[in-house]
Amino acid sequence: AVPAKTEAKSKALKAKKAVLKGVHSHRKKKVRTSPTFRRPKTLRLRRQPKYPRKSAPRRNKLDHYAIIKFPLTTESAMKKIEDNNTLVFIVDVKANKHQIKHAVKKLYDIDVAKVNTLIRPDGEKKAYVRLAPDYDALDVANKVSLYSGVDFMKLNQSSACDVNFIFALNVCDAFKGTTDAKQCRYRCVDSVDEHCVINILFYFICRLASSKQQFKRLVE
Repeated sequence: AVPAKTEAKSKALKAKKAVLKGVHSHRKKKVRTSPTFRRPKTLRLRRQPKYPRKSAPRRNKLDHYAIIKFPLTTESAMKKIEDNNTLVFIVDVKANKHQIKHAVKKLYDIDVAKVNTLIRPDGEKKAYVRLAPDYDALDVANKVSLYSGVDFMKLNQSSACDVNFIFALNVCDAFKGTTDAKQCRYRCVDSVDEHCVINILFYFICRLASSKQQFKRLVE
């Protein structure tokens, strides 16, 4: 046990010190010049879970195959191929332009210059994919089998009750031996109906026959 005399002496020294320096500290206060106080960033350790909360990671549902649904083969889409070096696709509504660009690059191995999108009235998203200048949209379309050629001469003529359809077949016969890609530009899918064939063939004729004289020579 501490002697009473020693304890009294230590208390007296503490009192003397308190009288000289004071009981309150004289630490300098930081001058605050803003009403905003930001909490200082302290160390935050990473979580170390004992077991995974999910048994397996979620599958990416919007992959390349889900982004590109199918190519459009309408007449306006074909015109885009020829005039603007642009392929037209129906894509997933949730896909953005960057995702569409990467999906086309991954699936068809072609470089894309620009992508434009719009939402159709039926709710589908249409993407206009303009190819890089060193790629030809027509060659790419044929290469990746976006549009498979139809042998118009093998169509059943007995079902062609329209005179225009027979005329279109006769004109097509004049170009049966044509192998130039610049002339054989228009393709359509195998399941196309007769009216679509008529439209394609007449558009084909109008593009080739730039004057009435050429048109007459074409059908003679």
